[in-house]
Amino acid sequence: MRASGVVSLDDMAGALALQAADGAWEFDTLLDLTGASSSAIRFNEAQKLVALIRQMIATHAMPGRVAVAAHSDVLYGLARMVEIAISTLGQPIQTFVGRSVEDAEAWLGQPRPRR
Repeated sequence: MRASGVVSLDDMAGALALQAADGAWEFDTLLDLTGASSSAIRFNEAQKLVALIRQMIATHAMPGRVAVAAHSDVLYGLARMVEIAISTLGQPIQTFVGRSVEDAEAWLGQPRPRR
């Protein structure tokens, strides 16, 4: 998935819904935010995004691994904040947040750890 312009909560929620509707929820995903200029997502909306992810796990099972690439400090920080909040869900969701698409692709190319 690739984002551009200003990324909003509706954009992210729509992407998650589309992923689930397409049957791709359980596949590994690269979220490329390197073309996005900024985020309209604030702290309370980031919490709503985490709640939505929790709900999707309950409905659709565990997601595949998610790698995020973000050049902008704001988007990188937001992605890290969401990554940390997801880690508190008590689910073994595998995430990576980096600055480049190449780093994200390299992480996704690594073998999955055994559970």
